[in-house]
Amino acid sequence: MKKFFDFLYSVLPHAIIIMSLFLITCFIVDRFNRTMSFVNNDITKYVLLFLSVSAIIQSVVIVVRKNGNDK
Repeated sequence: MKKFFDFLYSVLPHAIIIMSLFLITCFIVDRFNRTMSFVNNDITKYVLLFLSVSAIIQSVVIVVRKNGNDK
């Protein structure tokens, strides 16, 4: 179980950074060219969903890891 949490602890921050930068880029491009409709796109909605789920999982992993170090 520790190896699984170590894996998540090392991979999730990178995935969250990548998805966040993607969403920021889509937002900026959407502000300049509204006809592209990036924010209303289904792909953007799924990336936002995965970003949210990843952030929740990372938070849980950090809490579990912190509680494991306290014992």
